[in-house]
Amino acid sequence: MPEKKLDITLVITRLDAGGSAEVTLLLAKGLSQKGHNVTLITGKTANPPFDVCEFAAKNGFAIIEIKELIRNINPLLDIIALIKLYFLFKKLKPDIIHTNTSKAGILGRLAGKIARFSNIVHSPHGHIFYGYYHPTITSLFIAMEKLMAKYTKYILNLTHLGKKDHIRKKIGKPEKFIVTGCGIDLKRFTNVQKRKNQKFTITWIGRLTEIKNPFLLLHAVALLNKKGYNFTYKVIGDGELLNKCKEYAKKNELENVHFYGYQSEVEKFLARSDVLTVTSNNEGFGRVIVEAMAAGVPIIATKVGGIPELIKHNVNGILITPGSAEELCAGILRLYTESNLRENFIKYNKKFCLKFDISNYISKIEEIYRKVLNE
Repeated sequence: MPEKKLDITLVITRLDAGGSAEVTLLLAKGLSQKGHNVTLITGKTANPPFDVCEFAAKNGFAIIEIKELIRNINPLLDIIALIKLYFLFKKLKPDIIHTNTSKAGILGRLAGKIARFSNIVHSPHGHIFYGYYHPTITSLFIAMEKLMAKYTKYILNLTHLGKKDHIRKKIGKPEKFIVTGCGIDLKRFTNVQKRKNQKFTITWIGRLTEIKNPFLLLHAVALLNKKGYNFTYKVIGDGELLNKCKEYAKKNELENVHFYGYQSEVEKFLARSDVLTVTSNNEGFGRVIVEAMAAGVPIIATKVGGIPELIKHNVNGILITPGSAEELCAGILRLYTESNLRENFIKYNKKFCLKFDISNYISKIEEIYRKVLNE
């Protein structure tokens, strides 16, 4: 007997370009293609990775925008968003409510509780406890997470560290947490043909924000240039530090650093990369690391957040101390001079990354939904 097709409502704070938005959109697409009735509720989005409405229409799921659902705390708008979520849940009558990211997780679960829905799961999509918010805001989020956990069947963590952090903060009982990993469309990266570069090319991909610490790469470039290593550096991404990074590069005559802004097809840049650098001060998962693995690009990354669950030092990549330009320089020079090491990393990662394919992730999430409904 075929299993029942589900009515699923996903809620996310915003669909701006980034890992949480991308995996939620891919989840909506995958669940819809499996025959489920999927509705994705999102807050106002300023910089979507692509035309999300067109993507939804093409892939058979609905998108509803609540403009009052925003990332920052705003009591008036938060109350309006809560009320709108309540009435949407009453109208949609979903079998499962799956909230994603902090703000949508708090308001979505509270609205679900008020509307008397009990089948609720939540995905935090990262380590919100370190470096993302002011300490006062972080404390408030932790208090709210403890309360909302009471109305949540399962909390789905990207990493084992994320699970441990939630348990350590006493947000819920250990049995409430499930490590799902992240879902990535690996074919995008494995199907792109690698191209050789005239110069050794180091790539940085992400949001140019304090938490991502792009200046660490620029400091390393300055040191390497002084030593006479004129490599090519490509910085892919937008963010509030973009102009400051450009100013720093100009002031320090880092003419071999090229800024490309946001790019929707990062796989094309990875295809022309010899090394990916990840310089974050904190990282919930490190999605771009898995993308680089699939594309056959060796990785140097800071030893923070969930990254050590992806990279084992000297086994499939190089881990460095956060903030250490000297260690980043040493890592770049090591990969530049040791071609066998690069090849060993690439060979290992081509197999390792397969478990993060989006199809595996969708099946895992669907299995969790069934588990919730059968309890």
